Order: sequence, then C-alpha cells, then structure tokens
Amino acid sequence: MAMALPEWIVLDRCVHPFEEIIREGEEESEWEEIGCTAWRASGCGDDDGDAAAEALARGLTLLVRLADPPGVSALAIRPADGVFLCAASVDVADGNLVVLSAAFYGFPRRYYLIYDVAEASLAITPHLPRFCKPSFTLKPLPRKETRFPVEMNRPWKQVGFSADSVFTLNGIAYWVDLALGLLYCKTSDLLSDRDAVVEFSFIDLPPGSRADRDLFRPKMFRTLGCVGGSIKFVSIDGYHKREETYFNIEEEEDEEDGDDCIIEPVAAAERKITNTWWQPWMEKRCRIQRR
Repeated sequence: MAMALPEWIVLDRCVHPFEEIIREGEEESEWEEIGCTAWRASGCGDDDGDAAAEALARGLTLLVRLADPPGVSALAIRPADGVFLCAASVDVADGNLVVLSAAFYGFPRRYYLIYDVAEASLAITPHLPRFCKPSFTLKPLPRKETRFPVEMNRPWKQVGFSADSVFTLNGIAYWVDLALGLLYCKTSDLLSDRDAVVEFSFIDLPPGSRADRDLFRPKMFRTLGCVGGSIKFVSIDGYHKREETYFNIEEEEDEEDGDDCIIEPVAAAERKITNTWWQPWMEKRCRIQRR
C-alpha cells in the first residue's frame, strides 16, 4: 500500500460500495486506493469460470480510510462499470492478509476476496455455503479419495448431511449432524501422505432422535461431544414435538363495543404442529376490539 500504515488499526467489519459512501456526504479525499498488482482466481469451476472470476477481481478497486486507534478504519469497494456490489464484509484481518466476503448483483454466488498486503495481490474464490464453517489444521490436508458407508444413502439422499460440530477422540475425527448422526474416520488416514482411500463410517442417533432440520435448529435443544473420554449426546425431550393451539377468528356483533374479534382455540386433537414456540401471554380466549 502506498500510504503509511499505523502499527495496528481497528477495522470496521462493514464494507460499502464507494459510490454509496460518497453519496452520503463523505469526502473522497479521506479515502485512498489500495495498490494491487496481481490477481488470481481458483475453485470457480472450469477454466472459463476462473477466467470470469479473475476478470471480476481485476475490475475491483479497494479503498481504505485510515484512522489512528481507537478510531475506526474502514474499507470500501469500487467495482468496474456495470458491476454492482450487493453486500460485503470483513471476515478475517490478520498479519498481511485481509479476507472479505462479497456478493455482486448478477453473479450466482458469493466470493471470498483475499488481499495480501505484502504481495499487493487479490485472490478470489467461491464462498462456502452458509452451513459450512471454515476451519484449519496445523498440516495441509492432501486430496484423498473417500468412501462413504452404504447407510449414508438413506438419510442424506433428500436432506443432506450438515456438520454442526467437529471433534477428535482417540485418533478418530468426528463430524456431528445433530439431526442425523456422526460421520467419522481415522485421523491418520486423513493426514497420511499415502495415496489411500479414506474409509468413513456412520453412527446413527439414538432411536427416535432423527429430526427434520427444516423445522428447527437442532443446536437450540441438543448437543453432542466429547466429555471425559466419552461421547455424550444430550437432547431436551419434546422440544421438537410441541403442540400449539390454533385459533379461529369469528365475527360477532356487540352493541356496546361495536365489532369485536373473538379468538377461540381449536381443539388440540384437530391439529398438531412441531417446533413451535408457545406464547404464554396469549390467553385461551380473548377479545380484541377493532379500531
């Protein structure tokens, strides 16, 4: 970067389009362009996908407004003509690297933008799905062929496996889906330099514990992990099988109050629902006057 950097800065997580910032009245002179001399794309599909993503990155200009701590510094993005920034934020800022998440109108996916201050380079790669959380290992993981258990086809054909947490125990790596079960393999197979197939196995949740992730978030009422050398599963019984009273609204005339709305509960036997919040303030029968 051309400007002199403070020893450390406080960086605003929000990243706005530069044109929007100027329209809101900020002085353009307070911002300075961040130099970039190299661009690269990876993981964006075939060669054409990477080429399109690199062209997108080349058209981006990063700008910074520096402030001495405890003042807050900020980043902005100025896209090329015809490209519009939908949303962007700072995910990580550490050492020479700044990692942004960004989405652009007309592009089918979100991207990570990785700026390397030392190299003055900008890399672009597809953003992970929202249900995937990035993690790291002390050793790079080689690409491996994997083989999954047959029983995996039954629960995941339609709903898919989503790892809520990951842990290791006694040389085994576990991926936990709190709605389905545990997927696991040997850590030695993952980390080995040998060109061997990584065999995965699956442990189902206790009988009756399968859940529909579309109806609720399992993390709200259950957990599974390593405790004192054992794997323990804890779930609040009945959380995802709660009954809610449904209400019918009927009109009735009232000479003193005018038109009122009578809310009456439907019998519980008529209809049930899972994963609903009961509102204790709602009386079983109440009168609401229209105004």
